[in-house]
Amino acid sequence: AQVLNHMKVSEGLYDIKDRDEKALERIKDLESKKAELLTRINSLNNIRNTLASQNLDRMISMNAAGIEDGIFSATVSELKALYLKRRELALIYTPNSEPMREINRLINEARGNSTGSIRNYYNTYLNEIAKIDRQIADESVDLVAYPEKERKYLDAERGYNMIEATYNTLLAKQNETQIRVATNKSDITVIDPAKNLGQGPIAPDVQRTKYSIIGGLLLLPLLIIGISEALDNRVRNIKELLQATRIPLLGVIGKNTHDNNLTVLEQPRSSISEAFRGIRANLRFLHKEDNKSKVILLTSSVGGEGKTYISINIASVLGLSGKKTILLGMDLRKPKIFGDFKIDNKYGISNYLTGEVEMDKIINQTKIPNLHVATSGPIPPNPSELLMSERNVEFIQDLKEIYDYIVIDSPPVGLVADPFELMKYADASIYVVRHEYTEKYMLKMITEKYQNQEVQNLGLVYNDYQHQQGYGYGYGYGYGYGYGYFDEDKNYQEPTLIKVRNKLRKLFGRS
Repeated sequence: AQVLNHMKVSEGLYDIKDRDEKALERIKDLESKKAELLTRINSLNNIRNTLASQNLDRMISMNAAGIEDGIFSATVSELKALYLKRRELALIYTPNSEPMREINRLINEARGNSTGSIRNYYNTYLNEIAKIDRQIADESVDLVAYPEKERKYLDAERGYNMIEATYNTLLAKQNETQIRVATNKSDITVIDPAKNLGQGPIAPDVQRTKYSIIGGLLLLPLLIIGISEALDNRVRNIKELLQATRIPLLGVIGKNTHDNNLTVLEQPRSSISEAFRGIRANLRFLHKEDNKSKVILLTSSVGGEGKTYISINIASVLGLSGKKTILLGMDLRKPKIFGDFKIDNKYGISNYLTGEVEMDKIINQTKIPNLHVATSGPIPPNPSELLMSERNVEFIQDLKEIYDYIVIDSPPVGLVADPFELMKYADASIYVVRHEYTEKYMLKMITEKYQNQEVQNLGLVYNDYQHQQGYGYGYGYGYGYGYGYFDEDKNYQEPTLIKVRNKLRKLFGRS
């Protein structure tokens, strides 16, 4: 304005010739349109900066930038909602958690969509400004012929008009923004400001929160231990074994540290050998004492519980006691016995039951004069049919004419039904349970059959038991507590030392 006034006074230029007024009016209109486009570009810059700052509530009206795109408005609204959602999630999750990464991805996607729309408007406005500049240049060609002073006057006037148009546009947008801010002003009025009375904060209770966190951290290991104990269904002590089944307990065998299964033969003075002698003494309560040959069958729930180990050593203590004994490997699916006695398993019970060989071909002598062994032989394709065949029954009957004791190492009952058929011909049956290996639910089937009297003359042997107190590996019942025994009704009775101990604990209130 100062430049225009100066030229009017100093140069005496107050008007333009009629001959070029139309060209000047067109140039003025073009300059005005250009000024409006520049204002819109400034508004686009403001909107873009607001999108980057996340403070969308301070965004100016989109109409100021000439944006009338409903999709862009929806994108901005979606972006507001995503920012609000991220603030809520930040109170719960860490920055690198999966929910925070997902919300950041959605925000970046929405921001990219809105930025792409703004870029399109940028390109449109810049193309229109370039077009206006070309039109102004074309109109200005006609003004070159103006006198120098008039041309300077016109240049100054054009600059003034452009600045005035820009100022008027910005002033209108400012008023529009002030009205928008005023309408968004909160109608909440503070009636009584908060006063500091010197008391502590109502929330958060820092001390309670601290103690709660510490208590939770202390309870967490106990909770984990409790859950693991609740889910652990293995038999871990004698008390659990007796609670899981009412079958009499013949004895407890400690952990075998010998390099093979021949503990009784190679370590006759060990505590484990003594425990097997206790089992031999308790066996007489399971069968009748009529000086006839006895068949003793051993089985278990599943493989790996030490059934073969118990069979070998029970047969060994019987043979060492002067009784003529034979050990039969009737687990035809998984032969084992021959390896411990170093016997060739080329011919065995499976060959005899199929009629390939005679009985004397499968009976082997051991280091104990009164102990013989018949191994399983090659694995047959039909083990169940062979074990339940009439030839097998006759085989056992023939052996009873020769031996005082016939010890049968049979398959596990949890896998096949063969042992239940063989139990019909047994005078006593031994069920092997392994410490921290056998699960309680495995004992359910044999316990039900025992209670229903489908299986009789049955006793338990607890194998591989380890205990921190006492000495040795137990005699009969446990570690240093003496022998348990069966009464006349074949009910198992606890050793006297255990009864005394339990009475003392009740007397002094100890568990």
